[in-house]
Amino acid sequence: MTVYEKRRVSPKMDAVNVTYRGLVYLPVWSVLGTNRSVTVDAHDGRILNESEGTQRRTAGTTTGEVGGGSGGNDDRGGRA
Repeated sequence: MTVYEKRRVSPKMDAVNVTYRGLVYLPVWSVLGTNRSVTVDAHDGRILNESEGTQRRTAGTTTGEVGGGSGGNDDRGGRA
């Protein structure tokens, strides 16, 4: 048997210091499946986010497509 406690913990406002250091571009792949969606860092292949049970649609992608495709035909003559 496994027992766990789910608790949300937030820092106090005076404990957080945010300094703007510029804009950073991070290319990612969004892979959508029937039971799972995964966000992968396109630079090193690390999994950034993985969710099961719900399929999310993001702007510019349709079910079955990988990445931020335009939703139209690509230069391979078919859908991604």
